Amino acid sequence: MTIFDRSWYGRVLVERVENLATEAQWRRAYDEVKRLRALAGRRGMVVIKLWLHMSHEEQLRRLSAGATTRSSRGS
Repeated sequence: MTIFDRSWYGRVLVERVENLATEAQWRRAYDEVKRLRALAGRRGMVVIKLWLHMSHEEQLRRLSAGATTRSSRGS
């Protein structure tokens, strides 16, 4: 079993929306994602995609809590 977080979609989602990747870069990344999923399917793997949504307020709360935890550890 392998779990991918959104990182393999970073270029086609986050970087694209925030204008951190050119159109050629995010299109290439999207093609790579599609090829990887197709290869997994041909190899008999089952790909399950889950979507987690949380409000901006909840994201801020979690990020703030993480920053507090990291700073208390000296990171």
